[in-house]
Amino acid sequence: MEEKKLNARLDITKRAQKAIRTTLALGFNLTWLSKETGYSNTSVTRARQKYALVCEEAMLLYEKAARTAFAERCKSIILPECLVLLDLCTHRGVKITKDIQEELCKIAAEHMACGLSLDPLSKPFPDKIQGGTFGLGDSVILIVVPSQCSSDESDKEANQIQVKIHELEHVEQRGKYQAQLAKKEIHKLRKELKKCQKSMPSVIYHSFLEEG
Repeated sequence: MEEKKLNARLDITKRAQKAIRTTLALGFNLTWLSKETGYSNTSVTRARQKYALVCEEAMLLYEKAARTAFAERCKSIILPECLVLLDLCTHRGVKITKDIQEELCKIAAEHMACGLSLDPLSKPFPDKIQGGTFGLGDSVILIVVPSQCSSDESDKEANQIQVKIHELEHVEQRGKYQAQLAKKEIHKLRKELKKCQKSMPSVIYHSFLEEG
């Protein structure tokens, strides 16, 4: 085998072995991996060996299995009950019941898990609901933009961009409101601090957010 082809095959093998290690590290066993890829336990074991050579087709199947495994683990961590529906954009006349809110949180959790695992979104919002923002904990806001049904791909893309802009504007307004609350709280705390001021070390602020 020519050196160039051999090196390419070795790179493919490394990717396959990394995918197998990742899947096993996530708690899935060889039997699960065999079922996902269609290869026997023996074949998977051989692919893990030091001097193995794996073909590109097998590597892609192992990587797909690793993404599926990661998505499953994300779904078990990001639970719908951890999300809070903050804002929602719908067509006129749509009634949002408690059951619909719970369903939306389930879809949002699934979208977030898919986003983390780089898998495509599998389920859109119900009809006439365009998008929403969801709170996860105290500081994370998740934006969900459903896939719109359209025969024209350019119309579909433009619609999604419009919805995303609209939802981001909600996030911006919420951020301004939270900033005002924080400002009031800081002012209140500074007054309290003056009453019980003691010798304190100076604090230097470090920001790791990229500007621009």
